[in-house]
Amino acid sequence: MAPPSRPGSSMPPPPKAYGRGSANPSGSLAPGTPSGIKTSGGKTGSLVESPLYEDLNLAANNIYYRDRREPLPQHVANLVQRVQRERTSPTPSVSDVLADEGLAALERGAGEPTIEQYFQNHLVAQTPRNDPLKRSDKAPFQRHAVPNTGTQHRVSNPTPNVTSGYDLGAFTAAQKMQLGKTPNISAMNNEGMCFPFFILEFKGDGPSSNGSLVAMNGTEARLFISWKQQDLFNVQNVRSFALQEPDHFIEFRKYVRNIIDWGRDERLQSIQAALDTLIEEGRKVFSCYQRIFDQTEIKNMRHDDAAGIKEPTQIPKDPTTRPNRKSTSSLVRRGA
Repeated sequence: MAPPSRPGSSMPPPPKAYGRGSANPSGSLAPGTPSGIKTSGGKTGSLVESPLYEDLNLAANNIYYRDRREPLPQHVANLVQRVQRERTSPTPSVSDVLADEGLAALERGAGEPTIEQYFQNHLVAQTPRNDPLKRSDKAPFQRHAVPNTGTQHRVSNPTPNVTSGYDLGAFTAAQKMQLGKTPNISAMNNEGMCFPFFILEFKGDGPSSNGSLVAMNGTEARLFISWKQQDLFNVQNVRSFALQEPDHFIEFRKYVRNIIDWGRDERLQSIQAALDTLIEEGRKVFSCYQRIFDQTEIKNMRHDDAAGIKEPTQIPKDPTTRPNRKSTSSLVRRGA
């Protein structure tokens, strides 16, 4: 989910209100997202503007903003290295970036809607129909997606500008049935997105309804990664980018595209594999139960034979199989 950021900074601040979704199989990335790389995370109000919000509210809910100089755990460092890779697809040149009038206009003082539209079109385009990925714009996270230890110091519920996760169509019928057994995972916002991994939060010049909970504006972007370790949600700055510098913009674009590719490929595959494992384990448990039940019935039949009881013992049926109502009523009629 998306963490909010610390108040009182003129530059895009770090995430602050991170959600439970970070506990996914392979993390999440973004300029503001769960278990991966991110920026800030959501609409704010007087709650996050409190000078004690980080020290009280976030800490009381096991959310910690780490110093960027602290070494990352190895599995998190591997993920960062993954999104730093060079791409084989075409990238804009320095001259292309310098000639981008839309980007240049952002430096001269643009409002949040203008910044949002530019980066939505150039970084995280809307996904086509039947795509496994799903993009939500300004969709609030459900409360179950936000860490809550039961303390009175609650965490602000984020409403990111852009959230990328998965459409339920990315999963097989059996996998969706498994997801249905854990509703707190199957839907993270009111648009049916599950397992979000990338969040963008924008801030324009001038007043903003998001206060200081931002990840990027027209001139700077901050990239954060968050992950869950036991009961703690960790958030750490990975890189900062001066977006009006062509080499920084190209590098930032590379990170974002790599994050989207990672979410579409390795991360999705790991989630699907985890669901398949749960399904298979469930089948094994049922099979084991069935064998025990069968053995018990055989013992009962032997005991009845020894006692001279000739009535047959009922054969257990698969609990998932519906009874044949027609044959049952016909037996009743015959008995009558």
